[in-house]
Amino acid sequence: MLRFRGGSALSSFRLKKLADEIKILVPQVSHISAEYWHFFSEARGLEEKETTILEKLLTYGAAAQKNTISCSELLLVLPRPGTISIWSSKATDIASQCGLGTIGRLERGVAFYIQSSAEKLSVEERTLLLPLIHDRMTEAVFESFSDAENLFRYVDPVPLSLSLIHISEPTRRTPISYAV
Repeated sequence: MLRFRGGSALSSFRLKKLADEIKILVPQVSHISAEYWHFFSEARGLEEKETTILEKLLTYGAAAQKNTISCSELLLVLPRPGTISIWSSKATDIASQCGLGTIGRLERGVAFYIQSSAEKLSVEERTLLLPLIHDRMTEAVFESFSDAENLFRYVDPVPLSLSLIHISEPTRRTPISYAV
């Protein structure tokens, strides 16, 4: 898996709005920044020309802040492992049309850098702010870039096992069975 840093994930207006919402819930947060990161699996290493094409494809939007806070906490929002995002499907198709057939799949995530007066956010504080930065139905939050490897793991499907649950109602003489 390789990764490329992208541009700013949020406009200054949206970033300020998010920071204000976070500070209401977690007052010790002093700064937040967000930038796109692109991850891809490849069949073989990219040649220099292919790398240049890919960098051009993945350069869009406003440039990321140069002064990302190094002492801040990283919260990496990625598509849920085991899923392929809509962005990924389209981006992978575009890359293939641009002669980058060696790329198995492209994915995009957002790295949120959160600085607070505390050294690290507590579990409770993280729980409060996570709904503000991701959709738990389609995304997962990780603490390091190495966790992005989970995006490209393949697990063979397992057969579905059914269990029968017998439910007796006081008015019925025979139990009803439901498959779960």
